[in-house]
Parts: sequence; structure tokens; C-alpha cells
Amino acid sequence: MRWRFLEHEHLPQFVSHVADTDAVFAPVQAEGRWHVQRCDAGSLSAANRAPYRVVESLKTFLFAPVEGVGGDIVTPPRTVVLGVKNCDLLALALLDKVFLEGAFTEPFYAARRAQTLIIADDCSACLPSCFCVAIGHPPYPDGIADVILSPVTGGDLVAAGTERGEALLAVHAQDCPAATAAQLAEQAKRRAGATAVVQASLRAQGIALPEDLGAALQAPWPAEIWEKVAATCVECGACNFVCPSCHCFFLRDVQPRAGAPQRTRVWDACLSENFSRVAGGHNPNKRREARLRHRLERKFIAPLEAQEGYACTGCGRCVDACLGHLDIRTILHEVAHARQSVPTA
Repeated sequence: MRWRFLEHEHLPQFVSHVADTDAVFAPVQAEGRWHVQRCDAGSLSAANRAPYRVVESLKTFLFAPVEGVGGDIVTPPRTVVLGVKNCDLLALALLDKVFLEGAFTEPFYAARRAQTLIIADDCSACLPSCFCVAIGHPPYPDGIADVILSPVTGGDLVAAGTERGEALLAVHAQDCPAATAAQLAEQAKRRAGATAVVQASLRAQGIALPEDLGAALQAPWPAEIWEKVAATCVECGACNFVCPSCHCFFLRDVQPRAGAPQRTRVWDACLSENFSRVAGGHNPNKRREARLRHRLERKFIAPLEAQEGYACTGCGRCVDACLGHLDIRTILHEVAHARQSVPTA
């Protein structure tokens, strides 16, 4: 990856150049949390650089929670999302596989994806719920984003991850000289420090995940372990909805009192009791603990078997959102420990 240097004062111009509308979204701190909000591209500054991921995932820009899918595909306006972290980029790669690389290209997602320019950013700190390094991911981007920003003294190292990003950097070549050896060394030091911060946070919380999570979730293990870890789940589906890689949905057909029938796509949640119910009423995952186990298997076993890596990126949003105070990291640890305590056949 070819790194260049962009001074802080050139960032607003850099971003506004690619925004043909006012649809520029960047991190904004409010009430102690970082959220992504629409901003004026010309007024962007260091204040719009979050040290860790924002509350909202990148998924919400590309895969709408509720969307009419019975009409024409309308080309959306160009959208620029600034400050995307690696946990969301990893999830984006999975969403691309699902919606763009299968036998059928999902047209609504494809239209938004083509019109969304992603400018990624390194993490410099972490939330208590973050655990990306525990599942093998660094707290900084290394691909898929159109442009990657990596803070150093006086500005950012900048690199392109796509052809669109390369074209953007070419326009600003005069403002982006090649990075020096000293700047690259500083970047490596900062990135190593960010990784150490996440590792220290996990150690302080006593969180140590098994190296092979897929194997840890497979039999043998006592059935009651799932009843234990699911005891406080209220089946709200918050973990599904905030997850950057969850992509299940259902189609709802409505006949208005006036007008043509309408088909709407709505996010679905595998923690919902009726998620697995089929025609005739049979439900293979009727029990709550079975649904929780199913969710974790879909995150750590099924995608690994398909050679896609984990479908969890360690963002920790599910930990923050859970009304029942379930912690996916604790569940993984407990299930792995229970498995180890059971003699194999």
C-alpha cells in the first residue's frame, strides 16, 4: 500500500471535493458517545475524528432497516462516510459477499454501495466492549475502504484501497507528497500502541477467548450451559440490529386501503421467537437458548466453514446494546470452558 501525507488543513477540501451533495457524514461527540451525523464538509476538523468506532454501524447506510422494495431502483445521492473503523470494514466485506457476490445481486444495496465513498480511520483508543484483537483483527484498516487515513504528527498518512480512492488521491497529488520513512515509523508505532491498548483492556477485564472459537462452540458440552448464558436474554433483538454484519430480513406485503399493494423489507433478528418458524408452524429453535446458540454458530462456525472467517468483527456493539447485560465475550469463554470440562467420547 502506497502511503502519502496529507496535512490537517487540507482535509476539509479533500472531503468536500468528492461530495456533490451535502451528504457527508462524520463522527460527532454527543453526551459522551460518538455518533455519525451529517456534517458540513467545509467545516470538518480534528474534532470529527473519533478515537474508536461510533455507535451506529456502516450497515445502516447501505442496508436500510425498513425499505420499500416493490418499485423502481432510484440512484441515491453520493454519500461520503468519514472515520469508518476496521470493525465496520470487516463487516462490509461480508455484506458485499452476501449482497453483491452471490448468484443474485441485490439491487438496492448495490445502488447505495456504488454511491457511498468510504474514508476509513485508525483507532487510537477503545471502548471497554471492544475486542477486535481477541479474534485476530487489528484496530486499524488495511483494505476495502476507498481511502484510509492514519494519523501522524501534523496530519495523516493517506492511502487508497480502491480504484475510486486512487482517482481521488490523483486529483490531490499536489497536496499529498509521499510519506517519509520517519512518518511510516511513527504510524507503525501508533498502530502497535493502539493494539496494545485493546489487549490491556481485555486483560483488565479478565477476558481471554480461545484461539479457535469455531471448535469451542462445537460439541461436546453440557446443554445446561446454554440455559445459563441465555437466562437474562429478553429477546429484544438489539444484538442483531446493532451488529454491523447481521443481514437477515423478512418481506412484508401490505394492501393499503387505497393504492397498489406494497412490499417492504424489514430487518429480522434470529433472537426473535418466530425467526425460524416455517410453514405448518414447526420451529426448530423455539427455545431461547437454542436461538442464542444458533446466533453464535452463525458468527463463528458457519462462515468459517465457508472459508470466510468469522462473521463477528469484535466491535462490541452487542455488548453495549444488550438489555439483559449479556456479553458475547463472556459467553464464548464460559461455553469453551464447559466444553473442556466434559470428557469426549
